[in-house]
Amino acid sequence: MNLTMVFTCGSTSLVGAEGTPVKINTADGTVVPCSAAADEAIGIVASGAAVGSPVQVTTAGQTIGGILVSATVTRGQFATINAAGTGFTGGKVDAAVFMGVILENGVAGDYVQAFLFPGCKHKA
Repeated sequence: MNLTMVFTCGSTSLVGAEGTPVKINTADGTVVPCSAAADEAIGIVASGAAVGSPVQVTTAGQTIGGILVSATVTRGQFATINAAGTGFTGGKVDAAVFMGVILENGVAGDYVQAFLFPGCKHKA
C-alpha cells in the first residue's frame, strides 16, 4: 500500500524533484528538499510543486516508491540519502540517513523502485 500525503511546498521549489527526499520545514504542514545526508527525511516527492503549492509526498511505511539515484545502485542495498540531500546512493554511510531498500539496479539519474521505511541514521 502506498501512502501519499499532501503538504505545502516550503521555501524551495520542488518542481521536477520527483523521487528526491524531503523533510519537514519550519512552518506547519510544509516540506522542503533535504540538503544533507544527515537530514531526517519523511518521504520522497511523488509530484513536484512550486513554492506555496500543494506537493504530494510518498511517505515511509509499507510503501514502494520510485527514488532518484545519484550513483550506481544494486538491488538489496540500503537507499541512503546522498551527501547533497538531493537523491539516493546505495549502501551504508556513517551518520547518513537511509530510508529504504533498493529493489532494482540502476545508474545515476535513474528512478528505481525501493521499499521505503522511516529514515534511520546509520551508526558505524
